[in-house]
Amino acid sequence: MKRVPGSILLVLFSFTLSSAQEQATRDQRPLAFTHVTVIDTTGGPMQTDMTVMVSGNRISAVGKASTISVPVNAVVTDATNQFMIPGLWEMHTHAFIRSRKSFPLYVMYLFLANGVTGVRDMGSPRRTGRLR
Repeated sequence: MKRVPGSILLVLFSFTLSSAQEQATRDQRPLAFTHVTVIDTTGGPMQTDMTVMVSGNRISAVGKASTISVPVNAVVTDATNQFMIPGLWEMHTHAFIRSRKSFPLYVMYLFLANGVTGVRDMGSPRRTGRLR
């Protein structure tokens, strides 16, 4: 009986997310992160006072704050004293071997909340019967 309220909440949460995503794609405004420090993961120096423009689900422009023009309808975030890095990868996880089917969904939200945008799941052991 305890599973029913949790399942209902999960369904409602999923519906809310899908509705929000549909609304976002129709009315999506560009995002501008101004005065952010961009970390160069290729070994180059940090780039200070940068503007990062996001249009849709893609980075559309990166450059010095003084050289990037921000559209009038953009959502602007002043990221002074903040840092921006590329998405991180989790290269060894076993998120999908849980017996509770909703568990991987929670794990994916935690990955995203911590900057992990790519996951390599290592699978589960082959066995018969219920997973523990």
